[in-house]
Amino acid sequence: MNELAVTRAGAVATWTITRGHKRNALGLDLIRALSAACRDDAERGTTAVVLTAEPSNGVFCAGFDRDVLASLAAAGATTESAASPLHALFDELSRAPFSLVTAITGAALGGGVELALLGDVRIAARGARFTLPPARLGIVYPDVGLSRLALALGRPLLGAMLATAAPITAERLLACGALWSLSDAPVEDATAIADAMATLPAAGRLGNRDALREARACSCAGRAEDCPAGVVSG
Repeated sequence: MNELAVTRAGAVATWTITRGHKRNALGLDLIRALSAACRDDAERGTTAVVLTAEPSNGVFCAGFDRDVLASLAAAGATTESAASPLHALFDELSRAPFSLVTAITGAALGGGVELALLGDVRIAARGARFTLPPARLGIVYPDVGLSRLALALGRPLLGAMLATAAPITAERLLACGALWSLSDAPVEDATAIADAMATLPAAGRLGNRDALREARACSCAGRAEDCPAGVVSG
């Protein structure tokens, strides 16, 4: 079953997750399909990618497929090692030689929050909600995921989301700067932004993205209290 639809128009590609029967959860086949699309568009010289999903019951992405996680855990894997294919994908996407715009079409949970916040620009549907449920599931979120989320959300907000496992609104994420905008048509708006980004020189567009990431990592290399986001690297 095809779980990822890829279309291209000029220098912009659109990846649409179509795993509605699993609320667009990230199973191993979908992870492999996203990774393959990343390599393909890198080779094609794609300038910008819009990553979105056909919302299933209002869900953009339900995170790492719990059936896969349970199967790997039953085989003796820790939560962190079981989730390693997912985080390898996120690392690949964050370093891709194209800009990424996420069009968040509904609720995001767990790893789906990470996926949504990978975008260099993030646009969410009005009414979208974001939930980190590890406390409810009795698991500890992997360190690499916590670092990525803390950079996107800030440590205080992330800590509260993890402590309560309660959803927060897209409006609140917009207010704290984690989203670019809210939209009644997030895919269309994301595509318009991706088209505009495609006209910018790659050296500046991607160079500044990478420089910002390195600057934030360096600034957080000391004590947590010295870092505005409360993240310590290493």
